[in-house]
Amino acid sequence: MTKIPTYGIAANGALYLYYMSVNHWGDPGRWDANYASVAKSTDGGQNWTLLDDLKWAGDGNFIQVSPYKVQIDDSPSDIFFWCIPSGRFGGVKLMKVAEPDIEKADAYLYYAGQNEKGEPVWSSDIEQAKTVVDDTAGELSVVWNPYLERWLMTYLKEGEGAVIREGLAPWGPWGEAVDLVTAAEQPGLYAPFMNERYIEDGGRTIYFALSLWDPYNVFWFKASLEK
Repeated sequence: MTKIPTYGIAANGALYLYYMSVNHWGDPGRWDANYASVAKSTDGGQNWTLLDDLKWAGDGNFIQVSPYKVQIDDSPSDIFFWCIPSGRFGGVKLMKVAEPDIEKADAYLYYAGQNEKGEPVWSSDIEQAKTVVDDTAGELSVVWNPYLERWLMTYLKEGEGAVIREGLAPWGPWGEAVDLVTAAEQPGLYAPFMNERYIEDGGRTIYFALSLWDPYNVFWFKASLEK
């Protein structure tokens, strides 16, 4: 029925736009996907090429994504992706890929839990992917916050509003969901998207986009954090 972008990232001198192919709209907050895939632009977004070899199954947990690039020392950056199924009622799983390999489907690794030392285990088998946040998450966004020195995750909790969590590592542990903007304050809200560039006071104040049904548009919000 349509293809909808879920998030984008700049990598290897190009732009990559992750999107989902929707084949059916169901009850509020529920829809079915054919697959998730990626489009690429090498001219600043003027033209796009579909990367049809890079796809995730429509009935899986990797339909809507939020990527974030992490570089340690001089090694190539890893790009972490927090992922949810189609709709707004699934939990969050995690995958990663080395930036130079972003176009290689078999280079993506899936968080499969922790070993006896508490270290993350990564698997090339998508069936081994573990849930890192067990909640009804819709349109999620994850960034690193320098003020809290924590990962921040925002998403729509259907029927309640936009919530925010903080995490110690990409795979957690993640704290409890805290109300960011409630449905009572802003009816018809969804898609609370952050960008690490838009902060003040060293990250104590964050800015985020929030979509509202009435009027049907995207609005700019800010929130102040406390340690």
